[in-house]
Amino acid sequence: MADCALRARMTSYLNEQLRVSISDGRVFIGALICFDNHKNIILKDCSEFAKKTIKLKSGDKERELTRYLGLVLIPGQHIVRCQVYVRPPIITEETALTKELENGMQALKT
Repeated sequence: MADCALRARMTSYLNEQLRVSISDGRVFIGALICFDNHKNIILKDCSEFAKKTIKLKSGDKERELTRYLGLVLIPGQHIVRCQVYVRPPIITEETALTKELENGMQALKT
């Protein structure tokens, strides 16, 4: 019964952007196109994010490395967390001015 509920939930996420964390700390973000009974998933247009510590004379520095992978199969045994990924909105000068104008118009109405 639990497998049916999981299958229905995963089916609802097809073509959605997912953020998948795996056991070694890496994170993959891509669109879900396929999954199977072993909880293996396939993501398209996928990017990998990994944190790496670089040793410097002044001390250790942690950097996040990013690379585009394209089509990726992630084995279910390595998946720690799977979330729907919602990109934060990009605020440009134009959108900031539009919001400012809307707020000014609302202030004039009241």
